[in-house]
Amino acid sequence: MFPNNITIDEIVSVFQSLNANKAFGPDGIPPGLFKIKSCQEMIAVFCLPLFQQSYASKTEPIPVSYTHLR
Repeated sequence: MFPNNITIDEIVSVFQSLNANKAFGPDGIPPGLFKIKSCQEMIAVFCLPLFQQSYASKTEPIPVSYTHLR
């Protein structure tokens, strides 16, 4: 479980620990995307408020399949 003060560095660390050879998740995003060093911090900055809000509200964000990302 994330602490209340999640940092960009922690998110990037999680990205670096992902196995790029695993199958896509239900969101359809390949784990290898998070392994691209030039993208990690940019994606982490996008994810940070989402993770913070999710932690603060004790709820999961809406599933990506319900968004307009596809």
